[in-house]
Amino acid sequence: MESKSTDDAQKEWKIRFSIQVMPSEDNLEKIKVTDSDGNIVETAKVLSQDKMEVTVSPLAKYEAQETYRLYILKGIKSVSGEVMNENVEMPFYVKSSQDGGQGGEIQESGWILESIVEPSVLGGAPFDIVVLSDGSVLAKGPNVKFVSIDKDGAEQAQETDIWAPGDYYDVSEDGRIWCYNFFAGEIYVTEQGKQSFPEPLEYLPRCYSGGAISVAPDASAVYVIVQEGMSESASLYRYKVEEASLEKLIQVGEENLLYGVEVVKNGTVYIAGKKGVYALAEGLGMLPLVEWETPKCLNFDGMTSDSEGNLYIGSSDGVYAVTPQGEVECIADTKGQPGYNGDSIGLAYDETTGSLFAAAKESQNIYEIREGEITKLLESSGLVVPIAIAINQQNEVYVNGDEIGVVKVSSSGNVEKICTRPDRDIVCYQPPAAGMAFGLFEELYFTESAPGFESSIAIIGQSGEIERIYNLGDNDYSAPSGICVSESGVLYYADSARNAICMIGENGPQTVLQDVQNPIGVVTRDGITFWISVGAKDKGSYGKIVKISSGVETDVYAALNDGLTFFDVDENGNVYVPDGDRMVLVGEDGGEQVLAEGFKSLKDAKIAGDGSVYFTDYGASALYRLMKR
Repeated sequence: MESKSTDDAQKEWKIRFSIQVMPSEDNLEKIKVTDSDGNIVETAKVLSQDKMEVTVSPLAKYEAQETYRLYILKGIKSVSGEVMNENVEMPFYVKSSQDGGQGGEIQESGWILESIVEPSVLGGAPFDIVVLSDGSVLAKGPNVKFVSIDKDGAEQAQETDIWAPGDYYDVSEDGRIWCYNFFAGEIYVTEQGKQSFPEPLEYLPRCYSGGAISVAPDASAVYVIVQEGMSESASLYRYKVEEASLEKLIQVGEENLLYGVEVVKNGTVYIAGKKGVYALAEGLGMLPLVEWETPKCLNFDGMTSDSEGNLYIGSSDGVYAVTPQGEVECIADTKGQPGYNGDSIGLAYDETTGSLFAAAKESQNIYEIREGEITKLLESSGLVVPIAIAINQQNEVYVNGDEIGVVKVSSSGNVEKICTRPDRDIVCYQPPAAGMAFGLFEELYFTESAPGFESSIAIIGQSGEIERIYNLGDNDYSAPSGICVSESGVLYYADSARNAICMIGENGPQTVLQDVQNPIGVVTRDGITFWISVGAKDKGSYGKIVKISSGVETDVYAALNDGLTFFDVDENGNVYVPDGDRMVLVGEDGGEQVLAEGFKSLKDAKIAGDGSVYFTDYGASALYRLMKR
């Protein structure tokens, strides 16, 4: 049979026969898969009910860049006694080790593409979770559409075609999904099958912390909690759908910060705060239903209800049920649970089974809670929207990302957290990470720049602790992104707020190059020649990479997408560029080669000492390596 290829590491092959096959073990044993060395690959073989088709699937994942052969050997008998009298074989090639074709495809035959951390079906840490009326469980990661989760486990999880540009969600009885994007301050509504972003229904104050959303069962009103500033206060808003009107109902200070809101079946609105749970009464404000003995940190949107009006609330030490009479019971003690840190950022109740589903952002997993038992349904890869890479002299790979802080990734793909920012005690919020580089003495530098925070360059020693920080001012004054260390040990960084390339000298930050419009990444070896990625000036336009040497600027690559893009340059002047869904090699002579493509959103590439090129896929929460054959 004609050779085929796949990028599905668990590809099922379906063999359709012209007549019914006898359902016997001897028949199924005549269907085999071998690897390129002729070794038998263990597979499951299932005969269909009509006895006309056999499905062959591997018990373990196929290896990437490996050729296999599917054999159908002579001697297979039909129900009527006929015997197949010849062998049939089909070679097939596995292009990458990703499930569902999420990974990229190699384009240049001189390279091998390897997945170090495979794409997460969630794209990283889950933000929120909902259950539809048909029992479907939908979760949302940071950079993907909704993911539909089969209750039998993660292997059945797959992206849906529902686009919902928000962070927190609720579902009305008519099946529509209501979304709140706290950073943009926007409310949306979308439907199953919707494949384009809906227009915002209303605009709320933008915030940097988070919030919650709940829709009345009849979809007459939407209630939204907005955490204002850096969790300094919180307000409850009501958007009346038919009138298209917005009103602020409540505002409280940090001492009783609001975290969750839920509208139960009878229309009563409940609010969860630091000090307790309250019912909203028109004209009277918040009436206490239950008050905590000690203030609790209820993570965002960790609140849902059932048809009886019972509330379910995720706190820092467990999941609680609160009856309409104010009785409280801990239904799941999450302290000490493997892979669960009590960090439910989203809760959803399934009326058909009585199960509670939790989307845990910190531990990056999806759980089912039923009768006090916690079952992990879906596990993240451990990488959450990874951005920057740094590789030390031992070829150990470190990754920095929006939600993960700094992690170390082993050659087998294990992810170990190295550090987060200990001086920023903001619930469920990590400032976006940017560039990262090793110094001459194995100290690890990384930049941070986020609205509301002072921009800084942090230095992590071999102990994993932050030893000192260069504070560069607020984001309007300084926005460091890409960072590099020259061969003499000088630290350089790109400052997009100042449109400059700077260095850290004896007297602190000093400007090296001025009037560089929106610099993102920077690479230099000698402090004289600089390669700089320049961000797009306008939405929809493209960025580029330029080379500046002794004040002379030349274009190197001019097809960058408008997202954040870092890159690396080898000792021969070859530039390795992550450009959207492609990894591109630009030679010193300006010639371009697409090394691999088909990714989601590439962000950084770094060259290891052995010549391998590591790069991050921000959209799929994956880490790849390109090696020369």
